[in-house]
Amino acid sequence: MLLFAVVATFFVTSCTDPNQEKIDALKAEAIAVHDEVMPRMGAIADLRSTLKKQWKDVSADTSSTGDTIAQFIAGRISMLDSADEAMMSWMADYDPTYENEHQSDSAVIYYSGQGEEIKEVKLLMEKAIEDAEELADYFK
Repeated sequence: MLLFAVVATFFVTSCTDPNQEKIDALKAEAIAVHDEVMPRMGAIADLRSTLKKQWKDVSADTSSTGDTIAQFIAGRISMLDSADEAMMSWMADYDPTYENEHQSDSAVIYYSGQGEEIKEVKLLMEKAIEDAEELADYFK
């Protein structure tokens, strides 16, 4: 009986995927970055609303200066929209069960790529928010 238990334990541990720890770590890292920046989506929405009001006010000025400022504001709104879309797209494309239906080597590559993508989303969101906040503060 003891021999059976030892053999069974050896068999189970030898069948464990050596990549699983790496997969788990990569998934955890990607989700941690997501969880860090996801709450900033509210700031994006608020800043977009603020800048749209400012754009509307400036657009009433038909001078070339007013037009230039309106275009600048529109650019910042576009950056906020891109950041929002990038997060939504990442969340829609992310598959937390990818490793269940793919080889572990493929899963390592997939989750590594997802980690890099969400880091890019984070950078885009941070830059869009920072630039929009500066502009919104300028018009206060």
